[in-house]
Amino acid sequence: MERRRRLAGYALAIVLAPLFTVSLALLHGQLSPVADVLACVIALIAVIVVVAVTEAIRHAEQGRTARH
Repeated sequence: MERRRRLAGYALAIVLAPLFTVSLALLHGQLSPVADVLACVIALIAVIVVVAVTEAIRHAEQGRTARH
Protein backbone atom coordinates (compact mmCIF):
# COMPACT_ATOMS: atom_id res chain seq x y z
CA MET A 1 0.00 0.00 0.00
CA GLU A 2 2.82 2.43 0.82
CA ARG A 3 4.36 2.17 -2.66
CA ARG A 4 0.98 2.76 -4.32
CA ARG A 5 0.41 5.91 -2.26
CA ARG A 6 3.89 7.20 -3.02
CA LEU A 7 3.40 6.67 -6.75
CA ALA A 8 0.03 8.42 -6.58
CA GLY A 9 1.70 11.37 -4.87
CA TYR A 10 4.38 11.57 -7.56
CA ALA A 11 1.75 11.38 -10.29
CA LEU A 12 -0.27 14.12 -8.62
CA ALA A 13 2.81 16.34 -8.35
CA ILE A 14 3.76 15.71 -11.97
CA VAL A 15 0.29 16.70 -13.15
CA LEU A 16 -0.60 19.53 -10.76
CA ALA A 17 2.66 21.49 -10.68
CA PRO A 18 2.81 22.23 -14.43
CA LEU A 19 -0.95 22.80 -14.56
CA PHE A 20 -0.75 25.33 -11.74
CA THR A 21 2.27 27.01 -13.34
CA VAL A 22 0.56 27.31 -16.73
CA SER A 23 -2.59 28.65 -15.09
CA LEU A 24 -0.65 31.38 -13.29
CA ALA A 25 1.30 32.17 -16.48
CA LEU A 26 -1.92 32.62 -18.44
CA LEU A 27 -3.28 34.95 -15.75
CA HIS A 28 0.01 36.83 -15.39
CA GLY A 29 -1.27 40.17 -16.66
CA GLN A 30 -4.51 39.95 -14.70
CA LEU A 31 -3.14 39.06 -11.27
CA SER A 32 -0.96 41.11 -8.99
CA PRO A 33 2.08 39.54 -7.32
CA VAL A 34 0.09 39.42 -4.07
CA ALA A 35 -2.66 37.45 -5.81
CA ASP A 36 -0.04 35.04 -7.20
CA VAL A 37 1.29 34.38 -3.71
CA LEU A 38 -2.23 34.02 -2.35
CA ALA A 39 -3.03 31.46 -5.06
CA CYS A 40 0.08 29.48 -4.09
CA VAL A 41 -0.86 29.56 -0.41
CA ILE A 42 -4.43 28.46 -1.16
CA ALA A 43 -3.15 25.62 -3.34
CA LEU A 44 -0.77 24.52 -0.58
CA ILE A 45 -3.54 24.56 2.01
CA ALA A 46 -5.79 22.56 -0.32
CA VAL A 47 -3.13 19.88 -0.74
CA ILE A 48 -2.56 19.72 3.02
CA VAL A 49 -6.30 19.31 3.66
CA VAL A 50 -6.61 16.54 1.07
CA VAL A 51 -3.64 14.66 2.53
CA ALA A 52 -4.92 15.06 6.09
CA VAL A 53 -8.41 13.83 5.21
CA THR A 54 -7.14 10.82 3.27
CA GLU A 55 -4.79 9.89 6.11
CA ALA A 56 -7.63 10.20 8.64
CA ILE A 57 -9.86 7.98 6.52
CA ARG A 58 -7.07 5.44 6.10
CA HIS A 59 -6.41 5.29 9.83
CA ALA A 60 -10.12 4.98 10.57
CA GLU A 61 -10.40 2.09 8.13
CA GLN A 62 -7.42 0.36 9.72
CA GLY A 63 -8.92 0.84 13.15
CA ARG A 64 -12.26 -0.56 12.03
CA THR A 65 -10.70 -3.65 10.48
CA ALA A 66 -8.50 -4.21 13.54
CA ARG A 67 -11.53 -4.35 15.84
CA HIS A 68 -13.43 -6.89 13.76
